[in-house]
Amino acid sequence: MIVDPNRLVGDVLKGADDLTTSKEEYNQQATDRLTVDTTSPFKLPHLIRPILGIWVTAIYSAIVLAGLLTGRLSYIDALQATEVLVGGVFIFYFGSRGFEKVAEQRGKAQIKIAAEKSKAEIAKSEAAIKIEELRTKAEIKEDRKEARADRKAERQERRKN
Repeated sequence: MIVDPNRLVGDVLKGADDLTTSKEEYNQQATDRLTVDTTSPFKLPHLIRPILGIWVTAIYSAIVLAGLLTGRLSYIDALQATEVLVGGVFIFYFGSRGFEKVAEQRGKAQIKIAAEKSKAEIAKSEAAIKIEELRTKAEIKEDRKEARADRKAERQERRKN
C-alpha cells in the first residue's frame, strides 16, 4: 500500500485544526483580522491583501510557466493548481472586501431604518400628547361652560325669589 504524504499531512493538519478551532471561530478570526487591517492607521495593513494577491499571482505564474516550458508540468495540472491557489487568494481578497462593503451598507441601512422608526415613534408620541392636551382643554372648557350656566341659573333663580 502506497501512502500519499501530502494527503496524510493534510489530513493530520485538518484534524488538528478541527480540534482546536471550530469553523465559526475561524471565520470570526478571519473577519477580525480584516477589520484590524482596514482600521489600522498605518498603510501596510491596508495594502497587505493587494500586495499578497499580486505577489502570489506573479510567483505562482512564474513557477507554472517554468514547469510548462520544461515539460515537467502538464497544462491541466497547472490549470487545476492555479485555480485552487490563486482562486483562493483572490476570493479571500475580493470576497472579503465585498463582504466588508455589504456589511457596511447593511449597517448604514439598519441605522437609517432605526432612526426613521425612532422619528416615527417620537412623532407618534408627540401627537398623542397633543391630542391629550386638546382633550384636557376641551374638558376644562366644557366644565367652565357648565359652571357658568349653573351660576347663571342660580342668579336667575335668586332674582325670581
